Amino acid sequence: MKIWNDFLILLEKDLGKDTVDNWLRTFRITSFDACNLYLETKDTFQALWFEEHVRKKAERSLFNYNGRRVKVHIKSPKEKPQKQVQDQNEPVQRLAVETEPLNPNFTFENFITKSDNLFSLQVLSELCDSQKNSKKPSAYNPLFLYGKKGCGKTHLLHAISANFQKCGMKMCFLHAQSFTEHLVRAIKQSQMHEFRRLCRSQDALLIDNVEIFGCKNATQEEFFHTFNHFHTRGKPIVLTSSVPPKDLKEIEARLISRFEWGLNLPLKLLSSENHPVLLLKKLKLFDLKLTKEIQDYLLETFDSPLPLSEAIEALHLKRCIEPSSYRHFSTKSYVIGLTRSLLNKYIRDKITPDRILASVCRVFDQSKADLLGKSQTKQHVLPRKVAMYLMKKRIYLSYVKIGKYFSRDHSTVMSAVAGIEKELVKKNQELSSKITDLNKLLIQ
Repeated sequence: MKIWNDFLILLEKDLGKDTVDNWLRTFRITSFDACNLYLETKDTFQALWFEEHVRKKAERSLFNYNGRRVKVHIKSPKEKPQKQVQDQNEPVQRLAVETEPLNPNFTFENFITKSDNLFSLQVLSELCDSQKNSKKPSAYNPLFLYGKKGCGKTHLLHAISANFQKCGMKMCFLHAQSFTEHLVRAIKQSQMHEFRRLCRSQDALLIDNVEIFGCKNATQEEFFHTFNHFHTRGKPIVLTSSVPPKDLKEIEARLISRFEWGLNLPLKLLSSENHPVLLLKKLKLFDLKLTKEIQDYLLETFDSPLPLSEAIEALHLKRCIEPSSYRHFSTKSYVIGLTRSLLNKYIRDKITPDRILASVCRVFDQSKADLLGKSQTKQHVLPRKVAMYLMKKRIYLSYVKIGKYFSRDHSTVMSAVAGIEKELVKKNQELSSKITDLNKLLIQ
């Protein structure tokens, strides 16, 4: 089938030949008509993988010779009863859904906040009190916490879970990625019934980073029914995300509407004047004594709550592993060495597509609208290509994601990146100088 084979060749550029060979060329074409392609998978797991990774690409790329869209239909072979497929000498694996291990330091008492977050904290505290006193359904369910990375969402989920545990409650507390991985494992092992029983028999549902469900159609389908199970029984649901429900990408409308049923609680990042308080609280928590010089270095270098906390925790861990190292904590060069890898990670995390585009606009004196637009004039094309190049080389975005950011085909991005690389090989001094300036600007 030529259009299917051509599509697989196209996918190799994005997914890699090995992935396409292992996951897609093993599909069996059962029939085809003018607008429909019928495929059969080896198992349900392969069908799930197609839905999550390939379905939308197929919808955008598969057309017949008359230019009409070809719809792909996936059929999985009927699963044989477990007794037939289980080797007699192979023990049956018991499915387990392991919840997140609680961090004893992530408590309400240890949470440093600002006045903007007091209402959100009050609501969460009242939820814990209501379960402690009566276990009556909350008036607001679900509670949806949202805010930028480092604002304390995960900390508060741990704090809520610890309080629920004290009330004798059992929880389904998972990171969104863990939920997906457990689901995939259950499908692969033909144990979906057990997966649902393990999840839904709990007293509360807490999921961290639900934005990760974006584009995962099978995961969203299962989570939709899991959510409904908890909600209809009045069991508390607490979810977190980096954005409010209305701004979630590639999440089904029916899920977004449910996320908005209860209360959406914003969490603001600590401002710079709160950082010394956070630093002192962490030092006290871990019983670390640092000189003023070292404290100032940490505050100046890690100017965001999460990396600042991670730097202090790294020092604490070093002391636990190697107690004799503590005497060197007053030496700035020693502390810099210990935190260097964290600093490099922090710098990488600060570089986003939006930051790259803004920096390119600044260096080339162009507007974002022009670079994101359709203009093909030289003054717009070159900086646009440079932005694509930096997104690929600095933060390793895929060609498809860069293309989506600029509303262009991934092949256009590939050509742009290759063009910039070619100019740099040819020692284009002006271009090389601008990219050097951009790299410096991005880590400031």
